[in-house]
Amino acid sequence: MNHLERIQPGRIYFIIIFYSALALIVIMRLGYLQLIEGPVYAEKAKKNIRAYLYEPAPRGLIYDRTGIPLVVNEQSWDLYFHHGNHKQLLNLIKELRKLSHDPLLDSAERRFRQQPSFEPLLLLHHLTEEQLEALSYMLYDRPCLTLKSRSVRKYPYEGMFAHVLGYTQPQKMLRFNQNQPITERAITGLEKSCDDVLRGEPKIISLEKTAHQKIVDYSELKEAKPGTHLYLTLDAQLQMIAYRILESYRVEGSLVALNPQNGEILVAVSYPSFDPEILREQPTYYDKEKSLPLFFRAFHGLYPPASLVKPMLALAALEEGVINVDTTIIDPGYYQLKGHEQRFHDWKKNGHGEVNVIQAVAQSCDTFFYALGDQLGIDVMHDWFSRFGFGMDFKLPVSHKKGILPSKIWKKQHLKERWYHGESVLTAIGQGYFSTTPLHLAYACALLASKGATPLPTLFKDQLSYDHDPYLSGLTHWDVIHEAMDRVVTSKKGTAHRRLASLKLPIVGKTGTAQVVSQQKSQRNYQRNFLDHSLFMAFAPKKNPSIAIAVVVEHQQYATEIAGIFFSKLVEQNILSKDE
Repeated sequence: MNHLERIQPGRIYFIIIFYSALALIVIMRLGYLQLIEGPVYAEKAKKNIRAYLYEPAPRGLIYDRTGIPLVVNEQSWDLYFHHGNHKQLLNLIKELRKLSHDPLLDSAERRFRQQPSFEPLLLLHHLTEEQLEALSYMLYDRPCLTLKSRSVRKYPYEGMFAHVLGYTQPQKMLRFNQNQPITERAITGLEKSCDDVLRGEPKIISLEKTAHQKIVDYSELKEAKPGTHLYLTLDAQLQMIAYRILESYRVEGSLVALNPQNGEILVAVSYPSFDPEILREQPTYYDKEKSLPLFFRAFHGLYPPASLVKPMLALAALEEGVINVDTTIIDPGYYQLKGHEQRFHDWKKNGHGEVNVIQAVAQSCDTFFYALGDQLGIDVMHDWFSRFGFGMDFKLPVSHKKGILPSKIWKKQHLKERWYHGESVLTAIGQGYFSTTPLHLAYACALLASKGATPLPTLFKDQLSYDHDPYLSGLTHWDVIHEAMDRVVTSKKGTAHRRLASLKLPIVGKTGTAQVVSQQKSQRNYQRNFLDHSLFMAFAPKKNPSIAIAVVVEHQQYATEIAGIFFSKLVEQNILSKDE
């Protein structure tokens, strides 16, 4: 009996079935890889012999409303090592050290080993004219050296537009094998919020290479698409006027101006400011500045609106029927809630005597508005102030604070306390929990100027703006409020008469003093940070207003003077007619 005859038939069948199944699995796997996964592996194979380089597109520019460039691009040149070997690189580094002490040369050899050989290697960055001239002889007989240009961001107006525009920082090490290469990293402002549209789309270059990474062919697949330009509503001339005035006073504050007819933001100045060119190279340069030049006071500064809310509260009381034009009160210098001993004092120690609503606005009579706040209550005041934009998010491309518009619900949610009657009295004169930004104050002033018709603020030229609550447009007492604000300037008892009447400007406005700490504390401590803020808002001309502004100055009483100088400059430069 031979060896095969000793094997049982069952085992033979098992072996046949096992190897047949194994062969079937192998055949199915090969078929799957060939038919199903074939295109995937084919694409991977192509990638092994093909690479792509991406070159950044020029960044989009930013213009003011008249087409003046507020930020520009300048051409800069970099030197790259490309298609060369290690020995060539070492020799070049020795030669280049005679021309420059750029630290990029120190890391060049390490980077050469780390990055793909088909990608250009940066050797020198931002070459000067002298360096370019010295390198010219080397470029002729060294094909491994390549000059590449890049656009570099420049801010010609230094700090005048810095907070709105923001700034970028140069990207010194470009990686061309990344599909989103950038020469400038957006840090703040419009540069950051609009980075996607400003950046554009890069040029794409296809490279064919061997297994040893040698380039045998290349072709341009797509041209670079420059970034989109932005056209702002800001007026460069007005912005410069406002900035220079604040700078001359050396104050910490802001000035915001809007067009009441369409809601366009014409001016958004915050002082002190910063120079973007300095921050690009020295990011920590301003860190120890106590005046906070990086802080965008115009949009982020939160202040009590103080007496600037009085025209709006007077309008609310007239429309609600709480008072009429002839209603008067006797102001003894304080207001006292019924059943309470506490007195709420007027800014004028002995009071204003008998005043009506127009006189109360013109003279900024606290007692009159204490009484209105008491009668209207916080719920009604909250409703009316919200119609003037307080506490609202304007959805602008540059971030801004909303502030606090207090109410019973707000206090319950944030402080876990109930609302007290005396807090309504403080809210009526823009104090207490009430806080807002200069931007919101300027918009409220624009609504007063347009009789409630100003759309929400916008920063982009020709951008469709959302209409404000149409409720305000149907009110009947606008002329009373305009007359009251006119008397702020023209009446001898008006709070702005002494500072502005002699200028004979076509403006109506309202002064305000925001208390920073309690009077008792400010009297005990004479530190500058305890001094009150000064505020002023105004619009011009009296008929068909074309500009509304809000000025806030921290811890100094200059807001009214600054506004007066601003409008005077507009008249001098024929931007505003004195006869209107």
